[in-house]
Parts: sequence; structure tokens; C-alpha cells
Amino acid sequence: MEEIHHIACKSSRNIWVSDLDNQLIHINYEGEIFHNLRRNSTFTTGIAIHKEENVLFTDVEEKWIFEVMENFRIAKFLKTEDWVPRSIHSSCLTGDIFLGLTKEKDNEAEAKISRYDQTGKKILQEIQLYDEKPLYRFPHFMAENDKGNIYVSDYHLRALVAVNKFGKHLFDFKTDDFWPHGVTVDNVGNVLVCNASYKTSGVFILDQEGNVRSRILTREQKIRNVRNICVDEDDNLYALQKNVPTIMVFKYLERV
Repeated sequence: MEEIHHIACKSSRNIWVSDLDNQLIHINYEGEIFHNLRRNSTFTTGIAIHKEENVLFTDVEEKWIFEVMENFRIAKFLKTEDWVPRSIHSSCLTGDIFLGLTKEKDNEAEAKISRYDQTGKKILQEIQLYDEKPLYRFPHFMAENDKGNIYVSDYHLRALVAVNKFGKHLFDFKTDDFWPHGVTVDNVGNVLVCNASYKTSGVFILDQEGNVRSRILTREQKIRNVRNICVDEDDNLYALQKNVPTIMVFKYLERV
């Protein structure tokens, strides 16, 4: 693997990653490989662990969401029609599936978040506008907290866009030299978002209202270009760097 691009995790024994060579790999905390799947035609822009065991991944070229079944057979799960899937999230609260989608219309880009039921057959919600203004331009990564708030990393807006479970806009987090990438919510409700800036790369830790609590994994700590992250149930923080074929693992929470 030349560069690990996406990561999804539930526990230290259930971690999935994908790379730019269309590999989808199931590993554990120690790096032991359980399964390695490859699709020649796939360009994956997101993966999610669905219903504890099965894995969903996007395919930009085919505009399909595929599912890796328990027997590791790959099956078609959901067709996004003329919308391009940019990101995916499976809700730990409801099992619903969120997709970040874009398409070109009349030479202008449209973007939205669509929420599907667990089967992927029924659209439950579409989040696109608030006060008649577009919320998103390129919903690159997303996460959800225990209140159902949805945090979307939008690279083109250079913002982390937060809405509640009804689609009401809560805030946009922006700061100087901010190029948002991976986002996750940890076990105590912190929102962690990667800044892929060359000069000021790192991970912001925010509260649920978008206030900065701290900043970690920075260039000052000799860590560069963190692009994607996830946190497992044991508070392990997994981080992916640009052009690096390994996963960094950190402990950053101090439990009382």
C-alpha cells in the first residue's frame, strides 16, 4: 500500500482501511490482516462499518454503494443515480446510512447529504439548503454525535458544517489556513477534524458547539499531513497521513 486513504473502526479488532490502489483491508490494532479485497474498477471515496460487521464502500466511477457481506462477498447495495458519492457514514444510533453527494447541473455544482434507512432502499431525509442557501459544496467526510448532529467536512467551503438531526444549521467552523479532511466524534462527544494545510496541519478537537478545545498531531510534534482519523470504543485514535502506508495510533484522552 502506497497510501491509506480511508479508515473505519468499531473496536481494536475491527478496523477497515482502503487505499488508492482499490484495496479494502480488514485489520486489527496490532496490524494483523484478516482479509484483503481488491476491485479493479473501483475508486473509493469512503468506507463505513454497517450493522457492526458488514462494510459499505463508495464507488465514484459506477455511482454505487457496495457492501462487503459476512462471507466477504461484495454485493451491490445502493445506486446513487446521477449523484456522485463523496462520503459515507453509518449511524451508531439508528443504523441509518448517510451519503455525501455531488452532481453538476447547468454547469454548477450541487451537493447534499441524503439519509437512507438501514436497507438503503428508502430515503428518509435530504439536507441541502438552509434558509434557501446551499449548505454544502463538497461533502468530503462526515460524522455524527450522540444527539444526531451531523458534522460535514467540506473542502471547497474550507469549513466544518454542523447541522442537527432535523437539518437545521448549527454552525460553520472556519479558521485561518483551514483545509478540512477527515472528521470523527469520540466517546465523550468531542469533534475531531483534520486540517490538511501544508503549513499548519494537525487535528482540531472541538466541543459540540464548535469551540476549539485543543489541537493535536501537529507539525510542531513532528507529525505532518494527517488526512483521516477514527476513534474506536477503547479511545484509540487512528490517524492516516498523506503518502504514508502506515497507520499511527495514539492515546489522547485523559479519563478520570
